[in-house]
Amino acid sequence: MSLKIGDRIPDWSLVGPDDGLIHISDFKKPLVLILLRHLAWIACRAHLGEVQGSYDQIRALGSEVLVISFDIPEHVDVYRESNGFPFPVLSDPERNSYQALGIRRTSWKTMLKLDVIGRYLKLMIRGWLPPSKMKMSDVYQLGGDV
Repeated sequence: MSLKIGDRIPDWSLVGPDDGLIHISDFKKPLVLILLRHLAWIACRAHLGEVQGSYDQIRALGSEVLVISFDIPEHVDVYRESNGFPFPVLSDPERNSYQALGIRRTSWKTMLKLDVIGRYLKLMIRGWLPPSKMKMSDVYQLGGDV
């Protein structure tokens, strides 16, 4: 699916705090959608730190940030609470968001490319280490910003 700024996206439901359902249509402002690859993925965590640093600018432009993870709601709740993000972080365990937006899965062959490994090593050197207690989910699911 190819989207442009201002395009309408389909409506689907996500799981919010306390297992409450939240629909994409519940958000009235234009959305900056961030679909995480994995809660423990170093690059995803670093990216959300960058987004958090730009959050006021995004809001000043009249938009809202919405972060979506395919991880189970219990893991997303812990992640959201432990990081204190100013924007919603919701769960999509059925991956409706990923399917609706055409975000695919990858393979080990892609993950083991030297440039990919190099980017992760640079982040690790900067202190972005994977949380030791976080269980890895589907490492093949790609993420994306929409």
